[in-house]
Amino acid sequence: MTSMPGSATPTATSPGAVGGAGGSRYVRRFGPAERSLHWLLAVTFLTMMATGLILYLPVFAQLAANRPLWKGIHLGAAIAFWVGLILLLPFGRHELRATARQIDRFDRDDGRWLAWAVTRRGS
Repeated sequence: MTSMPGSATPTATSPGAVGGAGGSRYVRRFGPAERSLHWLLAVTFLTMMATGLILYLPVFAQLAANRPLWKGIHLGAAIAFWVGLILLLPFGRHELRATARQIDRFDRDDGRWLAWAVTRRGS
């Protein structure tokens, strides 16, 4: 196990990854619960955004004649998000809590990046 700089969460390198000439090392940063939550949010958000645009904007509403179908898909994506979140939280509670603590903390790495971003913007 290795840990990322500035991270208290251990990460594992992939088996069979080789460093050096012709090879590369892969460091797994996020665990299964974090990746599942990411994809759950991404898929349901994009579905709700697309169907919301179809339902809201007249130019898209004309293209999609079956409004009840699009409304059902929109509401189904919202329900799928909440059901998926409720099912995921008990299994990935510790992993997600550790990630939330890490994201909520402003450490030296964040300060260095912020200083770099401010100086770069001024150039």
